[in-house]
Amino acid sequence: MKPNRRKFLQQLAIGSGAVAIGLPTFANENAPSDHELAAALNQGNSSQRFNMSGYAAPKIDKVRVGIIGLGMRGPGAVSRLSHIEGVEIKALCDKLPARASAAQKYLTDKGLTKAKEYSGEDGWKEMIEKEDLDLVYICTPGITILQWLCMLWNMENTRQLRFRQHLLLKIAGNW
Repeated sequence: MKPNRRKFLQQLAIGSGAVAIGLPTFANENAPSDHELAAALNQGNSSQRFNMSGYAAPKIDKVRVGIIGLGMRGPGAVSRLSHIEGVEIKALCDKLPARASAAQKYLTDKGLTKAKEYSGEDGWKEMIEKEDLDLVYICTPGITILQWLCMLWNMENTRQLRFRQHLLLKIAGNW
């Protein structure tokens, strides 16, 4: 039997209708009661204990930054950060030494202070341990094991983190 578009659309419509009719039955089994909904609404009226919106960190005259990952997006981060007044790029790290050198060349060509270069498998650890950094900008691709390790290592060493993509985590005791 040769499939055709009309038969496919008919079957899709019948299947979608059956699912739509069956979904409310499944939803009602776990639906909260009126009493539970009212209790949840009343909980929102309690006073807030703490709010971070009024918090202001102490001013830092010069923010010392270390950048990890200088392959595809890291050089762009170096370029962007070098334009911000009050930012000093103190350390550059990549698995490949040539990438750290290329980013270093960009800084020196621009007349900025030379950053310390780190490379190799554990170059990022060495950078975090040795450098006095205010911010570590991690530009490695994707959510990698390296990013998780860097994040945990930074938290232990009380450094601020910035990932090139959003990474939402809730680790007990750190937030």
